[in-house]
Amino acid sequence: MRRMTRRELLTAGLGGFLLATGGFFLTDPVFTPSGTASSGRLPVGKTSPILILAPHPDDEVLGSGGFWHEMLAAGSDVHVLVATSGDGFPADADRVYFTTDPTPEDYLRLGRMRMAESRAAVRSLGLQDSRIRFLGFPDSGTDHLFLYNWRTAYRSRFTQRDRDPYEDTVQPGVAYTGEDEFEAVYEAIRTIRPAILVLPHPNDVHPDHWAMAAFADAALERLRQEGHAFVTGMACLRYLVHWGDWPLPFGFHPDRALLPPWEFAHVGTTWYRQVLTSATVTAKADAIRLYHSQMEVMSDRLIAFARRNELFGLFPARLVAAWEGSWSRVTNDIEDPEGTLFADLLGARSLVQDVRMAQDGGRLLVRIALRQEPGRDLVLRNFLMAFGQGLPQHYLRRRIDIGPGMRPVFWDGEQPGLDPGIRARFAGRIVELSLPLGVLHGARDLLYGIVLQRGARRAGKTSFRVVRLV
Repeated sequence: MRRMTRRELLTAGLGGFLLATGGFFLTDPVFTPSGTASSGRLPVGKTSPILILAPHPDDEVLGSGGFWHEMLAAGSDVHVLVATSGDGFPADADRVYFTTDPTPEDYLRLGRMRMAESRAAVRSLGLQDSRIRFLGFPDSGTDHLFLYNWRTAYRSRFTQRDRDPYEDTVQPGVAYTGEDEFEAVYEAIRTIRPAILVLPHPNDVHPDHWAMAAFADAALERLRQEGHAFVTGMACLRYLVHWGDWPLPFGFHPDRALLPPWEFAHVGTTWYRQVLTSATVTAKADAIRLYHSQMEVMSDRLIAFARRNELFGLFPARLVAAWEGSWSRVTNDIEDPEGTLFADLLGARSLVQDVRMAQDGGRLLVRIALRQEPGRDLVLRNFLMAFGQGLPQHYLRRRIDIGPGMRPVFWDGEQPGLDPGIRARFAGRIVELSLPLGVLHGARDLLYGIVLQRGARRAGKTSFRVVRLV
């Protein structure tokens, strides 16, 4: 029998508690989040084509199925791109194949089953099979590809494959590298030229979700550098699926509104409620029920996404201005919700309260406010993906590791590089980082985020956000 990891044991224990209490704390209306969202019209111009980016088979319906179902009926050209095949979900494989120790072949069978379920679900909402495509990248591996395996292939710990093993994906046999996933997302956006791009929210705690958002933002920045005008007028609508026990209450409540978690109230996202017709809510619920393998494991949570509205957030880029002599004059560039127990289990809890950035004398200044004083073992990995027309392929990747009592470590891509003159200072909960702009080779547009480590364990992260140097 496969030994359960500490994280799986914690999750199982929490699940047992919920079963023992009848799920009261998840279903009682008293505990419903009190977030708010505008019920006004979504800020979109053109409404066709539409491209839906989904990390797993089912996210295309959970996050936005009602929206694109109605837009499809109104004549929009809708496309769905699913990054993984859902082949890395142990609880699902356990339930479907009646085993406590699924084999790599079991996970591959699960991947094929979940892709078939997605096709059936989107077909029930009116979308042709030719309009949904799968990339076949590893479930529960998207973050590894974006952060660490840009050019070195990643091996799925579930299927034990390091390349796409499926026959009916966009590029069968493609290597599990971040560069290949980036190129696939980039090519889909470049080819479809969507007027509306629907994608995960950067604060979704599932690593496949926030990392796919990062891939999409990176692809958009590369397209912008290449001068593709359609990117300028594109509406980017962000949906949330994973945030603790959200959305409450679980179960089918078609007359209830879907509201953002209360932790998202003032942290940089403008939320909109897209109201759906009652017929659309029913159609969405019926489509969700076609994900049979997922319904076996968490039916009440999945069906809770079939409500009278869907929720979309705007998460715009931030401008980094010149230093004016005091951090009190600098606005927050990254400010994330604190997170929940579930976020902590997934290594996505934000131990960072806010991040502020400024430019001064040829240097980029970063001030990081932590929610608690860091221990000696905490390392902040600062990831920067810079975009500029003079760069090879219009982008470059940098990483800077800093921590109490350690010298900064500079990474050029996946290789350690010579320190270009990085300075870091820790004072209580405040961390200050300074680096020469020369390491960006003239690039002015950055995708920036922080991953926090304690040894081999991920202790938290920030959202990855586009910032522009002015």
